[in-house]
Amino acid sequence: MFIIKKESEMKDNSPSINDELLSAIEKLIDKKFKNLLSIQKDIVDVSDASFILGVSKGTINKMCSRKTISYFKPKGSTKVYFKRSDLNAYMTENRFMSKTEMEAKTQSFFQNKRGGGFV
Repeated sequence: MFIIKKESEMKDNSPSINDELLSAIEKLIDKKFKNLLSIQKDIVDVSDASFILGVSKGTINKMCSRKTISYFKPKGSTKVYFKRSDLNAYMTENRFMSKTEMEAKTQSFFQNKRGGGFV
């Protein structure tokens, strides 16, 4: 959070304000760079999985305890890991058809006379 100061105050403290801004920018760049690197890994931890799925770390932990998502836990470790392919499969497992796809499937069903006398 940055505080807006009067112009006279800024002249006296401008190096410290610049240092604060530079530090904040560096932290943001480091965080974004770390996230970009995590996207390229095949095995990710809870932090990276939460970024990939767009949920909090707590949600990831709940998903693990409820067994709604597959994970790996090395012997003697408390950390859990995920395969990127498992995360992608989780995100795409409950696909809903579009209206156009549904109409095409319905049309195909009735054209194959499986619908019997329903037409």
